[in-house]
Amino acid sequence: MLLNFTKDIIKLILWYPLRWIVPFLPLRMIFLVGNLSGAINQKLTRSLSKAMHEELSVIFNGKYSRAERGPIVRQAFKLMAKNRLEELLFQSLNREKTDRLVTIKNLAAIDSALSGGKGVILVIAHFGANKLVMPALGFRGYQINQVAGKPTEWIRIFGEELSPVSKMAYQLELKNEQALPAKFIYVFESARPIFRCLKKNEIVCMAIDGGGGARKEQVGFLGRQAMISTGPFRIAQRTGAVVLPAFVLRQSNNTHVLIVEDPIEMNPAVGEGENSLICLKKFVNLLETYVDRYPCHYAYRLALGRLVWQKDPIPLFTDYMKGKRS
Repeated sequence: MLLNFTKDIIKLILWYPLRWIVPFLPLRMIFLVGNLSGAINQKLTRSLSKAMHEELSVIFNGKYSRAERGPIVRQAFKLMAKNRLEELLFQSLNREKTDRLVTIKNLAAIDSALSGGKGVILVIAHFGANKLVMPALGFRGYQINQVAGKPTEWIRIFGEELSPVSKMAYQLELKNEQALPAKFIYVFESARPIFRCLKKNEIVCMAIDGGGGARKEQVGFLGRQAMISTGPFRIAQRTGAVVLPAFVLRQSNNTHVLIVEDPIEMNPAVGEGENSLICLKKFVNLLETYVDRYPCHYAYRLALGRLVWQKDPIPLFTDYMKGKRS
């Protein structure tokens, strides 16, 4: 009860008054506040911190020792806080502000892919500040469409009872995201808009490791067996769209770089199911290299998967039921 009350207080502070104050702060101040609030949040949310330790202890076949996990978890909480504070900038962002916050590496890959006229599927993961893909490309004039789940829909699926403060926070978060220069395609509605956007030679951004969903395949990931969506690759094979992996990395100066990787090539001679699984494994292998180098960017996604696995229709990993490990 006390923990839920504390979370509500944090949400109230985040949206009232921080959402009005943050846009007027210099970025340096935002990052300082993020570091401080991240450290405080780690003390307040012991269950999340514990879940991060548990997940980091088993990925890559136990690569990280307890001594190594501590700094990763501390950094992960700071990154989470800074990501959330940056999201409060969404309604005030423009091209100039976004260029100061995010640079893009290998933008030519997107231009080349769009030259084919069949659209681009930008495949991302819940790695780092992945939402910055939208303003980074949208303010540069690209037509970008984000496939996402409404926060209110996730609440319904997981059957959570929310306080009035939490409900208000989710609505404000939804309104905040909709201020970005991107259109949203919500995953629990029709998939037809995805095909229409690709037919118009636009960019469709899809996160491959989200919760929920029905069309997932088991694949080796981080030394474990994971259930991950093949959706982007099935759609690419049907439409001829180019698939480009993308990752957002926070730099030492707290700005970000959006890295666009080279295309994952589809093989039209192979059946849809086999082809999508082959392409999925290519993306997962690439994601593994990023997690290996920057585990703090993915620690929250790993911990969240562990915390909600009993409510998720298809949990991220298949080994949660084996019991907690430390």
